[in-house]
Amino acid sequence: MPCLLELAESERMTLRGCDSTTASQRMLRVRSSRPEPTRTIVELIGEVDMSTTCDLAAQLHTHLEESRRLVIDMSKLRFLSASGLNVLVAASNDARERGVPLSLKGGDVVQHVFEVAGLRAYFDFVDG
Repeated sequence: MPCLLELAESERMTLRGCDSTTASQRMLRVRSSRPEPTRTIVELIGEVDMSTTCDLAAQLHTHLEESRRLVIDMSKLRFLSASGLNVLVAASNDARERGVPLSLKGGDVVQHVFEVAGLRAYFDFVDG
């Protein structure tokens, strides 16, 4: 069954049909740290595609519930698919509803992907 990411009536992320697999975990590693008590950095390493989006969405949802500020570091991504962009848009909507500032970190290549998709202005990009 494919993974479907939807926005529920409350605009929060919900997941249906998501199965976590060992292969998807090898393709994407997600590390988190809290350099400050109110800020969480989620580092994405590897590839975000259809096989990894469910795990990513679930982890971002958890971090949004627990954080007062979230930074998603994509500087070590090798690949970001349209389904990955969809997860990030849903996370951004969820963050806005919760009042949690969400920022993205990534180099010029990552920002170019968002520009091409017409999403660059939708996200706050940060350095360092």
